[in-house]
Amino acid sequence: MDAEFFEGVALPLFDRLYNLAHWLIGDRADAEDLVQETYANALRGIKSFQEGTNFRAWMHRILLPREVV
Repeated sequence: MDAEFFEGVALPLFDRLYNLAHWLIGDRADAEDLVQETYANALRGIKSFQEGTNFRAWMHRILLPREVV
């Protein structure tokens, strides 16, 4: 996985991830922070993503707080 792959599959998910974060948290600034942390964690851990699996689900798993999952 490289940065170009990550950009191509992760950036289109931004609105969906933000909407979920805002729905969960209820605060715009905190939702923005959560999405930013999600993207940073995903980029750091991109090597653990198994190609051919559901990238959107992988990103949602990173975003969701541990007590929700």
